[in-house]
Amino acid sequence: MAGLGLEVNKITFHTYRSDSTWLSAALFSTALENVTARQSILINELAPRLLTVDIARAITDEFPQFESLLQLWQTGDEIAFPTLGGSARFPTNLRWGELRTIWVDFVRCTLRNLAKHPDFIDEAEHTVQSWKPTLPGERSATPWDPDVNNWRYDAASLAAAHPLLWDIPNLEASTNLALLAEPDPLGKRKWKARSNVDLYAHSAASIAIRFLESVSSAVQARVRQIILLEDRVTVANSPSHVQGLLPFYRANPRLHIQRVVNVWEVGITPETRFAIEPLRISAITKSLGCWILETMRLQGQIPEGSFQLILDGNPTLDITSEAFRLMMHGAALHNALNELFDRQVLPRPSLLHSSRNRAFAYHYNGLYEALRKLGDGQCASWIDCNFEIGTMPDTQSLIEERSGWSVEDWEHEWNEHLLQEFETGDPLPPYRELHPVSIAYW
Repeated sequence: MAGLGLEVNKITFHTYRSDSTWLSAALFSTALENVTARQSILINELAPRLLTVDIARAITDEFPQFESLLQLWQTGDEIAFPTLGGSARFPTNLRWGELRTIWVDFVRCTLRNLAKHPDFIDEAEHTVQSWKPTLPGERSATPWDPDVNNWRYDAASLAAAHPLLWDIPNLEASTNLALLAEPDPLGKRKWKARSNVDLYAHSAASIAIRFLESVSSAVQARVRQIILLEDRVTVANSPSHVQGLLPFYRANPRLHIQRVVNVWEVGITPETRFAIEPLRISAITKSLGCWILETMRLQGQIPEGSFQLILDGNPTLDITSEAFRLMMHGAALHNALNELFDRQVLPRPSLLHSSRNRAFAYHYNGLYEALRKLGDGQCASWIDCNFEIGTMPDTQSLIEERSGWSVEDWEHEWNEHLLQEFETGDPLPPYRELHPVSIAYW
């Protein structure tokens, strides 16, 4: 009878922060960004020299969507976009049309395969010796700071870093991770984060993972229902934390998990750290699209019906429906343009042009299909909404209405769509008051 309670009762997990955990959470969040950015820069500098045909094939087998990017590196040139300051650098903020987690997995796969090259260690160490101890755009470290002067990048450790986004590291572990990308992370972040301590919480999913890891396999096998109440924005790309639950599904096929996300309090987050700009359709698409696609990635990995994302549109169901409609319209435009490229009606822009241009770069691959299925009721077992989501606009109608348009015409309309402003409604406060600061990133 000891495990009967777990079989008949639901276990509910909430997000979590405390005075003893917020600093490690803040540092972990920043470290994940900086380490991934440095790893991205490292592969951009090493791949043109080390990417053999065999290595490229091995990476493409795992990530065929990045074949064009690998081909660019195989020409022997680094990828660099001009910046406002006139210099050029690799765009570490781009995901090349994929979810952040997919890009991170690609970066790590590329480093793992490049490490098989006999010259990898020497080339990597030589490369990082030229790096300044700050990321591009950050304030330069003071030259008299001994921590900076004595600190050096460790190429091998940086390349091998593989932190789990759903982890809950202590302050020492977060600091060690951060030290891979900057010389004095604790001193630098402590004062920056202190005014926003309530922001740095761990997701309900990560708390559930920590609990399941702490009990025996016999207890895990008796758990039947888990509710994840994601009741605030949390660190480390929380939509992706469902991936950390996969091992428990494999060990316990009868496990069922429901994840609840309020669209306005958690689901839609600003595009910048500080919500100094109005809420735009681009932010709605990026953030809600991330929640949707991270959930749909579970298909084929766990039994259908064993996980469900609940998108809660309260307290403004009609406004939420309108936001969803605009997101679907943008996805339909994206799909219509891709069809014209596929039919060779319009010339397909190069990968670099597409990535430099915000209109082409912001959309997630697969979002159109996911939203279409959601609108048609084909994935209700995976995602449930308590508001009307409508149906996807007809692609052919969009094409016919824009007959004779050039790529530039489509680009202009898409940019107009992305920049369209949106706002909450009563009883919610204005969006910038609801999210004055954001720690979410996609």
